[in-house]
Amino acid sequence: MLSPRLDEKLAFPEEPIDFSGKGVQPFDVPLFPGRPSSLKTAKGKRLSFPKEGDLKQNTARGIVLHFFANHELLAMELMALALLRFPNAPLPFLRGIIGTIKQEQDHMKLYMQRMEDYSVGFGDVPVNDFFWKAISGMDSPSDYIAGLSLTFEQANLDFALHYRHVFESLGDRVTSSVLKKVYEDEIGHIKHGVDWLDQFSEEGSQWEQWTSRLSLPLSPRRARGIGFDREGRLKAGLNEDFIDRVEMFEDGQGKATNIYYYNPDCELEVGQYNGHYTVASNHRDLIDDYGSLPMFACQHGDAVYLGKAPSITFLKKWHQFGVSIPRFFEWSSKPDFSEFASGNWSRISPWGWTSSTYTANQGLKLNPIPFDMSVIPEIFDKSNIVMLRSKLRNLAGDHELVGPIGIDGGLFYSKESVIDEIIRIHKEFSCPVVLKGSYGAAGAGMMRVNLGDLLTSSQEGWLDRILRKYGQILVEPWVERITDVSYVFDLDKNHARMGQMTRFYTSDRGQYVGHLIGSFDSEMTYEEKKFFHSDYQGKPLLELFRDAGDIVADYLTEKKWCGPIGIDAIVYKLPEDDKTYIKVLGEVNPRMTMGHLSLHLRQILHQGCIAKWRNISKGELKLLGIDSFTELNQLLEKKFPLCLVAGKNNSDVPKLSTGYMPTNDPEIASYSMGLIAAGDAINNYLDQKLGKI
Repeated sequence: MLSPRLDEKLAFPEEPIDFSGKGVQPFDVPLFPGRPSSLKTAKGKRLSFPKEGDLKQNTARGIVLHFFANHELLAMELMALALLRFPNAPLPFLRGIIGTIKQEQDHMKLYMQRMEDYSVGFGDVPVNDFFWKAISGMDSPSDYIAGLSLTFEQANLDFALHYRHVFESLGDRVTSSVLKKVYEDEIGHIKHGVDWLDQFSEEGSQWEQWTSRLSLPLSPRRARGIGFDREGRLKAGLNEDFIDRVEMFEDGQGKATNIYYYNPDCELEVGQYNGHYTVASNHRDLIDDYGSLPMFACQHGDAVYLGKAPSITFLKKWHQFGVSIPRFFEWSSKPDFSEFASGNWSRISPWGWTSSTYTANQGLKLNPIPFDMSVIPEIFDKSNIVMLRSKLRNLAGDHELVGPIGIDGGLFYSKESVIDEIIRIHKEFSCPVVLKGSYGAAGAGMMRVNLGDLLTSSQEGWLDRILRKYGQILVEPWVERITDVSYVFDLDKNHARMGQMTRFYTSDRGQYVGHLIGSFDSEMTYEEKKFFHSDYQGKPLLELFRDAGDIVADYLTEKKWCGPIGIDAIVYKLPEDDKTYIKVLGEVNPRMTMGHLSLHLRQILHQGCIAKWRNISKGELKLLGIDSFTELNQLLEKKFPLCLVAGKNNSDVPKLSTGYMPTNDPEIASYSMGLIAAGDAINNYLDQKLGKI
């Protein structure tokens, strides 16, 4: 390890090495192993690894082998360091390392011989020292195994196999045969690590044993090369679960990444002015079941913080479509973001901001949030919709498609004025009335009063509580919905945005039940499509959504707000009127929405495929004659298996044409399960059993 001569590094002792441990002294790790003066470490910008298209040139082939030879040398030196650092480790373990060193020496000699054929000498190219910096600080044999045997040597399986085929395709059978030997020996090196990892570890799976020993800059992502050699890993003794996790693992590779967190009850938490918020049991169930949903918005290396991580079986289904699988971190009894005090994180990305998530982001000293925490209650307050609707109506003028002004609703501050408004709406529009508190989600914080009804005593009690708490209530007509659509966009700190339309589905009570995955108008009749292209001030009606987006964006920009925004709109009719109207500003959600996720889910569909993202509740299982979401998964997988369309190129991921795909893990779900139903067969089946959406 310390010798500056290559011939000594490549020499193997004729006499057996004494590992009796007599006279062994603590060994100080050198800054770098001994190297000849001709072999220089790269400083600053490193030489780029040659592209495959360049390998028609002999010099480029020699440089590739120079990289490989340096990796072999670093591996030998780290193995020698392990022998010096851990001389009292079990003798079979040490002998295994010695045998591995001998094979690494042989590999390096083969590379150097082949480099000479290409007129490239060892030292002609500056080398890197990343392996040494990453592993030389090892404190135990388990650290050595985790870092070298199961990380770098595992990745070399992929590299050796890939470049073996590359050189074979170039007609270079000599180099291909060298890489074949390296590949076959590498399997044994990994197997040595697997066998001893099990012996050195007391408990936990292979994956847990390995990852618990990794520290930055090492991560499971470093254990993958080009392509992914499952067969070689199996031969080395790695189990299927471990291999699946390695294949799917992503991290930021040095870049700070986000921590996603699903808190759909954010508005209810914001509405608790005293700060003492307790999650209701139904919301807790929803959070547990759908906690993994933010994975569809994640970028490479992002994390999702949740109560229960989905299974590998579930994640593999999504990985086949090219979905980047995030890292999952489970909380024990409740979320505690202090768990992320270490690590390279950019910021928390909650479903919706609350004082608790804002404070957690500050406590971790992550990237600052551009808006002040004090604006969060103001932004979420549903009473803002009255002001925003007024601005849009002023912009739209008297255009008949936006409907009568009385539909916009208004704010009221006493029980008597609320009752008077209910009577007025019943009389003028012959439709039910909805009362909304300042904060609410998924039906909480609102109440419907049917046509002709007076307030019951329980309804009066609810109204009194809302008025005492918020001092006001929003009252508006509950119109007959024809179509629900949303305009979603992300407002960044530069106030740039690009909105897209989505279509969603609601129940008779207005509760969200699903989304269309595909163009928002793909299921519409000709007349419905024509409506969205009706004339609006000389432009298609769709421009009204852009106007609404501008109004909302301007308002939020004043507050320095940025992030995802969803604007829900309703196409409706009035009971005594045959005309079709649109209420563009039905709801404004300054948070992540299902509409945003539906746009991400489009990426898995084959061109022309239309699918529905449906939410199935626990109560609906009985209509299907089953008792659990596990049974539902088995039923739909059997009746509607995935039909995939291969990509145009070998590297392209397949696309979904027809069939069933769960969007949260059925094995975890207890309250609700989301699923993508692609094609007529499965949607007709679910419509028949559960009712059409």
